[in-house]
Amino acid sequence: MRKLMSRGAKIRESIFNEFSRNFSLVMNNPHLNIINIDFYICPLCFDSFTEQHLNQAVENPLTIEDVPPKKLNGKPLLLTCKKCNNIRGSIYDSELSKWFKAYCALEGKGELDFKMAIDSSRTFKAKLERDVDNKTTSINSNKKNPYAQDNVSIMHSEGKAKVNFLFDFGDAKKIDDGFLRFAYLYAFYYFGYAYIFSTGGKYVRDYLVLNKNQELKPLIISDKLENFDQGIYKISFPKDITSFLVVFKLGSEITRNVGVILPGPKDEHIENFKFIDKEKIGPLKFLQIIKQDINDKPFVCYKLWQ
Repeated sequence: MRKLMSRGAKIRESIFNEFSRNFSLVMNNPHLNIINIDFYICPLCFDSFTEQHLNQAVENPLTIEDVPPKKLNGKPLLLTCKKCNNIRGSIYDSELSKWFKAYCALEGKGELDFKMAIDSSRTFKAKLERDVDNKTTSINSNKKNPYAQDNVSIMHSEGKAKVNFLFDFGDAKKIDDGFLRFAYLYAFYYFGYAYIFSTGGKYVRDYLVLNKNQELKPLIISDKLENFDQGIYKISFPKDITSFLVVFKLGSEITRNVGVILPGPKDEHIENFKFIDKEKIGPLKFLQIIKQDINDKPFVCYKLWQ
């Protein structure tokens, strides 16, 4: 009897079938049809792959990359090889999920796992839950742990105690690097190879993949982005900040917009990017770049700065 496929498996098969029918379209460059190129370059490791690598049984197949992670309401947008997807992708996904789960809990949706110690007690697991409307916060210990229950009871009965809270909001550097990674991949989804082979794209990739350019500090912003749609924007003012802003709309019930600044494609854009200080940056103006307008213009990321 034929096994029933899960909804996720059907979606995965559908996406792979679509890529198989017209593989060159994955490259986001219709001009490649003219010169009959039939391979795909992973935007992270730059290794080349052919259509056979859509077969998940080969040693290092092409895999679907969710940008941003699915747990943060991301969608499958492009392909990376399995090694690149697993080696760093899973680490960044995990840390970003911790951060967003904590954010949702503090906004009143869901529980936040943490550890606590009361007076001289050893640490034990607990959960934090907030009611934003009523402005209350409740802390619940593990009911199956009598040690935790006893210490919480003592705290309540005595009315005061010295309490240490140990929260895991995720590794800050990995979270920033994760956002930068997904912004880079989103730029590839928009502009194709024209951006990732540009000076700006290679500068970001060298940091993410080759551990070079360690002076690069991911520029992550979240202020005043509430009304932005997810997508890529050109920073139009001030004019000396020749960079892109990639905006991600995270979550569904609880949402948060996060922006990542990427350097423009040209050599001089890198020098401008290096001197951006997000703590001192003033008001910015943005021009949204519509993806439908650039599908037939593979080098538009350069022309935006002419």
